[in-house]
Amino acid sequence: MVVFRYVRGRPVIVSLHRAETPEGVDPSDAVSLGKFIRTLIVDYGLDGARAVMCVGRSQAVLKSMALPSGVSSDELASMVQYQVSRELPFAADEAVVDFTHGVHWDTAGAEADGEVTTVLAAAVRIPLIETISRICDEAGLKLERLGLRPYANLRAVYRSIRCEPGERILLVNITADEAEIDVMRDESLEFSRSAAVTSPDDQAGPDVRRIVAEVTRSIQSFNATQPGAEIDAALVAGDTGLEKDLVAALSESLSVRCELLDPAGGFAVQTGEATSSFAAALGLASTDIRGESLPFDFINPKRPAPPKNTRRIKAIAAAAVIVVLLGAGAIAGTSRIKHLETNVNTLTGKKKTLLKTNKSLKRLRKRVRAVETWYDADYRWLGQLAHFSTTLPEAKALYLTGLDCSPGKVMLTGRVADSETVSRFAEKLMNMTGYEVRPKGTSAVRDNFGYAMQFRLEVLISPDAKPVLATSRPTKSKEQK
Repeated sequence: MVVFRYVRGRPVIVSLHRAETPEGVDPSDAVSLGKFIRTLIVDYGLDGARAVMCVGRSQAVLKSMALPSGVSSDELASMVQYQVSRELPFAADEAVVDFTHGVHWDTAGAEADGEVTTVLAAAVRIPLIETISRICDEAGLKLERLGLRPYANLRAVYRSIRCEPGERILLVNITADEAEIDVMRDESLEFSRSAAVTSPDDQAGPDVRRIVAEVTRSIQSFNATQPGAEIDAALVAGDTGLEKDLVAALSESLSVRCELLDPAGGFAVQTGEATSSFAAALGLASTDIRGESLPFDFINPKRPAPPKNTRRIKAIAAAAVIVVLLGAGAIAGTSRIKHLETNVNTLTGKKKTLLKTNKSLKRLRKRVRAVETWYDADYRWLGQLAHFSTTLPEAKALYLTGLDCSPGKVMLTGRVADSETVSRFAEKLMNMTGYEVRPKGTSAVRDNFGYAMQFRLEVLISPDAKPVLATSRPTKSKEQK
């Protein structure tokens, strides 16, 4: 809770308060939470105070759009209502819609020719607003404005740090169950996303690894609409106990400078404790008495005046669609094409990865088939190898340099003292049931150990081959020798 007052129309911070939610208070119940806040209001002597609050990014639907320029504010508000009602995932009469001007992440370049105005519309469902209002009623507060947390954080960031023109800042605001990830540049919000970092059955709460993964995913989404955009610095806000570890993890993961957001200095707050968790509240408190620094206000949204000529509004709204469709040079020619090019590059990279994976899988399939073939052939290879081991002549006369097995066939290569030894070995195998020997040639070699020839034999093994598993000749010990 941040307490502030207006002095000559400007906000001045009075005090900051943090309170633990006691047992018996249900934060999801408006009455229970409101009564708890009421006790704080009484303790702090704030009876009759007005409240400025905000909703989180996950509780609002954001839609950016390009509309015709040169229309009145009432007509623009009407067009926003008309366009947003067609894109919301719920009925338009179930939500409060407000909007702000400016170029945003998926309409970049749309105002290049001056023929369109880009706006960002936000919709918050009415039951949520009613719940927040009920909390304030129970607490004895008058809800004056209801903003959007990413923009409150935006105000806090640019009041607290010094940025170079064009410098892009990433802010990660951690709460008990989610992380809000915002990209800011030149005091404007370029990108905003909320990511759940816990599951309903997860008692451990958020962890650094999970948050870093969501930040990486968010940056990839941002780069899909803003190719080549780079993050220059990162800030972390929150009071979960993970903030310092997250700062270190993001510094390593993003390879940019990263630090904990401490807005105390930017708001002239004298306190001996960290103020990172107060960033959004301080951003709300930086609103002047006219509320001009809040781009969204779901209590007092920008509403169109009662239309005098509905046909004209519908015609302009239809023209807005035509402008968006026909303005290929401004919108489709820039943002859309860049988006598609990014998708092509992404898919090309995925294709290369899949081809590489497919190549590995083909090799694996070939090996599996070889194993299956061996298994199905049922040649009892351990017995066959033992058979060759006991059938071969002594190593003084012959030794193997290679043994290549395939279903029904064994290729033997090696060196031998003389050709007669090879012949005797081949004849011995031929006399056994199920074996056929095909000599593949011999050749003379120079050998310092008495092996004068090199040989190759192909041995065909039929399924009815009966290997001889006689005991091999024992090796004499040194004492016996």
